[in-house]
Amino acid sequence: MIGAMALATSQSIRDPEPGLSDEFERLANRPLSETEHAVLVQVGAGHSLWTEGLRPESLALLAISLSQAKNKRVLFVSADADLLLQRQHRFGARAATQLLPEQGPLRVAPGSGTFFCSALGLLNPQLVTSFASQPPDLIFVEHAHAVTPLSFEYRPSLELLSKVRATLGNPTFVASAAHSSPEVRDEARARWGLTDGRLLAEPLYGLSLQVLPESAHRSTAELVAPLPRPALILCATPAQADAVYAELIAEQLPCHRYHAGLSAKERATELLQFALPGRRAILVATSSFGPSSGLAGENDGRFPEDFGRGYARGDLRSLVHVGMPSSLEQYGQELGLLKAQNSDAGPGYAVAIFGKEHSFVTSALLDRKRPCPDTLSSVIVQLKGLARGSWLSERTLVETLGGSERAVRLVLRFLKDAGAVETATEGSQVAVRGLSLGALKKVEKELGRAFGLLREHDQLRSARLTEFAEATGCRLAAFQLALGQEPQGVCGRCDFCDPTMRVEGGSRLSRERAPQRRPNAEHFGTSADSREGPLDFDDEETAYALDA
Repeated sequence: MIGAMALATSQSIRDPEPGLSDEFERLANRPLSETEHAVLVQVGAGHSLWTEGLRPESLALLAISLSQAKNKRVLFVSADADLLLQRQHRFGARAATQLLPEQGPLRVAPGSGTFFCSALGLLNPQLVTSFASQPPDLIFVEHAHAVTPLSFEYRPSLELLSKVRATLGNPTFVASAAHSSPEVRDEARARWGLTDGRLLAEPLYGLSLQVLPESAHRSTAELVAPLPRPALILCATPAQADAVYAELIAEQLPCHRYHAGLSAKERATELLQFALPGRRAILVATSSFGPSSGLAGENDGRFPEDFGRGYARGDLRSLVHVGMPSSLEQYGQELGLLKAQNSDAGPGYAVAIFGKEHSFVTSALLDRKRPCPDTLSSVIVQLKGLARGSWLSERTLVETLGGSERAVRLVLRFLKDAGAVETATEGSQVAVRGLSLGALKKVEKELGRAFGLLREHDQLRSARLTEFAEATGCRLAAFQLALGQEPQGVCGRCDFCDPTMRVEGGSRLSRERAPQRRPNAEHFGTSADSREGPLDFDDEETAYALDA
C-alpha cells in the first residue's frame, strides 16, 4: 500500500535535474532506485517525508548528492556516532562534508555541504547558535523509528532532534525508518510531527523469500552451495558464525567471516577480500540490524563488529539468516541488503532458517539483554548520592550494586543516550557522572516506562515472527500482513508461489547450481572451480576500495 502510494505520488511532480542523478551515481556507483528517485522529487518540491525500507547507505548518499548538486545546506542526524565517523572517512574526500563533535568547541562551516551530527551532538549549546545565522535547508534523520520505545530498537537521543527542529527554522525534513508496524509508524511520525507528511516505502521486489525449519536441511553447506553468490550468512552470535564458517571451509566453499570475536585488522582484511570486484564468495557475519538496546547474541555493540549498516555490497545475490531475528523490522532491514543488485542478474534469494521453536530462544535472549527498570533505579540512586561534579567509576558502581556488569553497562548506555550522564575513559577504566539532579529525576521516570514498553512489545514482535514462519501462502504477503500492511497480490517468487525456487529437495536452483569443489582450493576461492565467473578487474592490489 505504501509502495504504491509512493509511485503514484511521484508521477505528479517533475523529475529531479539530471545533475542530481549523476552526482548520486558518482557517489554510490549505481543508479537511483524508484523510491530514492521519488524521495528526491518530493524533497525538491519542498515536502517533508517519512520513508521506509531504504538501503543502509541510501539516506546519506541522497543527502550528500543534494548538497553537492543543488548547493544545499543539509543537517544529517543519526543516533550512531561511530557510523557517522565512518561515513566521514568514506565520503569526506569526495564531497563537502563535516562531522560535528558531540562535545567541545563547535565551528560549523558556512555555505553548502552535508553536516553529520549525532543525536547527542544536539545537546551541544553551540550547535543551534552556529546554525542560527545560516540554518540548514534540509534535515535528514535515519533510524527514525527508534524515537519511540514501541520500536524494536529505542534511542532516546533522537527525541532531542524533534525538539530542536523548530529552533532551526523547521526546514524540509526527511525521516528514514525500517519497515515498521502500524503502531510504531503512527507513534514515531507523531513524535516527528509528520502525521500529515507523505509516506514512501521501498518495496521488497525481486526477492525469493523462503523460510525453512531447522530440520529441513542436513547442513548449512548443502543449503548455501547452490545459492548464487556473492552470498551473506547472518548469525546471532560470533560462536555460531565461527561454527558455520568452519563448516563451509571444510566443504571447500570460498568463505570469509566478520564479527566481534575478530580483531579490527582481521575484520578489515576479511571484508576487503570479500569486497573485491567480481569476487564470488560467502561472508559469514553477525547482524548489525539487531536492536542497539540488546542484540539477541553475545556482543552488546553492533558497530563496527557487526555487518550491514556501515557497508553493503552492491551485487549481493543471496542472504541466509540462521535462527530467528529479533523482529520482522530487523529482518526487513537485512533484506534491504539484497536490493542493490542488477535486475538482469535474476532474483535475490533470502532464506531464513527458523521455526516456532526458535521464538522461545529469541525471547529468552532478548529478555536477558533488555535493560531492567530495577537496575535503572539502583544506578540513579547511586548517581544522585554523588557530590555535584563527582565521577564514579563503572567498576565501583557494578561492585556496589552487586548485579550483572552487562546490565549496569546497558543502563548507563541508555542514560548517556538520553543526555542524563556523561562518561570519561582513562585507559581501560570508564567513569560516569550525572549532568544534573533534575535530568536524572526526569529520565528515571521516562526510561523506566520505556524499558517496560520494550519488553511488552517484544512479545508482540515474537508472535508476528511466528505468524510469518508458519504462513501457508505467499511469503511476501505474509511479511506485509505481519507488519500491518496491505498485501499487493502474490509475489510469484517465494517458496509457496513458485516451488521451483526452493533451494531444497532437488529444485531447479539446486540442480542448476550444484556445488563445485576442488581438494586444493585456496581459502580466497580464486580458482575457477571455487567462484562464479571470471574476476572483472585488472589489478587485484588496487581493487580494495569499499566506496567504489
